Amino acid sequence: RERRKDAGLPSESNEGRRRWTWRIWRARRHTSSTAPDLSKKEFKKEKERLTTELHLLIQLRNEQRDHLIDFKESSNYNRTKPTQKKNPFYEQLRSTKNQVLSSVHKLEMGIIEAQENIQELNKWIDYFTNLHSQLLMEKNLKMSITQNQKNKEVEIDWALIEKYLVDVNLNGRTGADQQP
Repeated sequence: RERRKDAGLPSESNEGRRRWTWRIWRARRHTSSTAPDLSKKEFKKEKERLTTELHLLIQLRNEQRDHLIDFKESSNYNRTKPTQKKNPFYEQLRSTKNQVLSSVHKLEMGIIEAQENIQELNKWIDYFTNLHSQLLMEKNLKMSITQNQKNKEVEIDWALIEKYLVDVNLNGRTGADQQP
């Protein structure tokens, strides 16, 4: 770019030219509306007409959505022809089914809770079992330490007695050797 300026060559930029963008192209294609301006009364009437039409469309949409939801959620029994009569015991059976399902759900939740409680109790049982075995090991260790100390004392006593007996035997032999 610098070389082009120094040499007096035209630059590659669009200086002085308007760049065509999508917005400008669209703006040129759209023409202003030729509809006549409405008076305030006509504007209010048109606004009311459009709002009522909008409300009716919304109401119709909601009804159709509700009908579609009912259609999707209903069973084959509810899809019967309008001329057919429904079974009078169906509602009773349906309520009984709902009660049974709720009871099953409650039982499943109870089972899950009981399993969690059992796991917690097993943890405590393991903890106390380990604690008991650890206490027994400490008790046995203390007993073995005291037993080892007693054994050392006995060994020392035996060593002293043995030394005393050896001294007595040596004294007795030396005394017997001197008498003849």
